[in-house]
Amino acid sequence: MIRWRLTLALALLALLILGAASAENRALLIGCDHFLSQQDTWPASSNNVRQMATALAGGAESFVRFETVPGGVGSTEELGSWIAQAFGDAGEDDVSYLYISTHGLWDQEQPEEDFCLLLSDGQTEERCSARQLRALLEA
Repeated sequence: MIRWRLTLALALLALLILGAASAENRALLIGCDHFLSQQDTWPASSNNVRQMATALAGGAESFVRFETVPGGVGSTEELGSWIAQAFGDAGEDDVSYLYISTHGLWDQEQPEEDFCLLLSDGQTEERCSARQLRALLEA
């Protein structure tokens, strides 16, 4: 009986290790520094992306895809394209890292409005609500 349990435990452990080994990591790091409606943050967001990339690359995980966009994105459509490119082939057990350094907007006088990320590449600018971001990630 003990031998059977030990064999079962070792088999389950092997499956867990093999399952973890097959998981793939992906990262998308975006920094928006130049804005039309807000104060520029340059070089803060670009530096944040660079430092996050260094931290992730120096870890134990290996990445099948690693995208950095230090120049920002100007629209939710562009953000969606980057997300699709970085995470489009991710499986259920894979790990996807999304890091965005930008301004956040929230109007306290209109609490029914979502918190928004301010996407900008210095030439175009658009708000991306939490709901919009979730929809982009779910797609």
